[in-house]
This record gives sequence, structure tokens and C-alpha cells, in this order.
Amino acid sequence: MPSPTDAELMELIKRESRFRPLLIIAVPVGAAIMWLAVDRMEIFWAGLVIAAIELVLLFLQVSWLRWGKHLVVLDYFTMAVDVVAITLGLHFLGGVEFPFDWIYAVSLASISIARGMKAGLIFAQWSILCYGGLLWAEFRGILPHMALFPIFVQSPLYNNPQYIITKLISNAAIFNLAALNAAFFLSLIHISEPTRPY
Repeated sequence: MPSPTDAELMELIKRESRFRPLLIIAVPVGAAIMWLAVDRMEIFWAGLVIAAIELVLLFLQVSWLRWGKHLVVLDYFTMAVDVVAITLGLHFLGGVEFPFDWIYAVSLASISIARGMKAGLIFAQWSILCYGGLLWAEFRGILPHMALFPIFVQSPLYNNPQYIITKLISNAAIFNLAALNAAFFLSLIHISEPTRPY
């Protein structure tokens, strides 16, 4: 699939910006539920920070769309910050120990479907860099590790080098495959679409 044109990109950003308010509400609510469930107030604060990031991005998108120029820059910047927000959320949910780190792959598949394989692969590498940076920062003690469940406190994985390297390599493969598979199946759908008579 080729990269979207400026008009298509504008429509795509507008459509996605409509869903951002839902995210701004859902993330703090989910974080509050997690706070009550596992008695970890920092999860709630992380939810508020992520919601604030998304709110700033929403205002940026609305303002930039009125300007209407250099939409690719806006699009790539918001996707890059979204990956950072995912990484921040992952840190507060347990880092390498959190089992749902495949959320990156879901995001990458949607990027690849909407914007083409090139964008999907670019953000696969950015996701690997952010995820790897998080693992390294927790391993080196630069960021304090947050064990989400008590079982991980007894047997911490964030300071196990073999586990970290294995997890990083497997996720690097999954991130790239998510972007490639989404683009591949989308191209198959486009090929199999019947031509409409005029």
C-alpha cells in the first residue's frame, strides 16, 4: 500500500483525533481501577500523566490541522509520542514482567494498515528502541522497577539478563512481523477487490 496523500492523511488524522478523547478518559479510569485492585497509587498517577500527554497531542492535532501544512511531520510526531506513552504505561505496569507488551504490535499493525508498510516498519524500530531503553533503564537502576504482582517481587525478571535479552529479541521480531503482516494482508485484500464497472 502506498503512503497516503495529504488529503487522505488529513482525513486519517481527523478520524483518529476523534478517538483520542475516549483514550483521555479511559486511561485514568483504568489506572484508578488498577490502583484500587493492586493498591498501587503510582499506577493512577501514571494514567494521569499519559492522559495529559494524549490531551496535549489532541490540541496539537486540532491546531495543526487548521494550519494544514506538513501533515506528515504532525502524523509521525504524534505516532512517536504515542509509542513513548505506551512505554511509560508499560513501565508503571511492571516493565519486562508485564505480559501484555504486545500492545505495541497492535499499534504497529494499525499504523501499517493506515499508512503503509514503510511507516509500520519505521515505528517498529522506534518501538524496539523505546522498549529496549525501558528494559535497560530498569536493569541498570536508572528507572525504579515497579513489580505489578507480588509474585514478581519474589522472583524478579527485570534484573535477569538472559530473560531481558530473550524478551527484547522476541518482541523485536513480533513488532516487525506485526507491521509486515498487516501490510501484506492489506495488499492481498486490495488485490482481491473486484473492479467496479463504470
